[in-house]
Amino acid sequence: MTRAEYDGRFEELASFVRTKCKQFDELVSVEADVVLLHQDAFAADLNTEELLLLGSFIKVLGHMGKEVRIIGRCRGTLTPFTD
Repeated sequence: MTRAEYDGRFEELASFVRTKCKQFDELVSVEADVVLLHQDAFAADLNTEELLLLGSFIKVLGHMGKEVRIIGRCRGTLTPFTD
């Protein structure tokens, strides 16, 4: 893969994340090395599409030199199971 191909793929991935995560540009513009995400920020219900977005989000931020830390308990922001 050439550098141009890699850069093109990265831009496609970053564009995907920007369209799905409205706060993305705000997160990357902050002069911090670490971005904290609550465990339930993406895929609290183990939704495959949101898991793809989470992985893409982490990859793009990592490429931009940001560290991503996941905090919190699973489903900690949701109401308890009803069954």
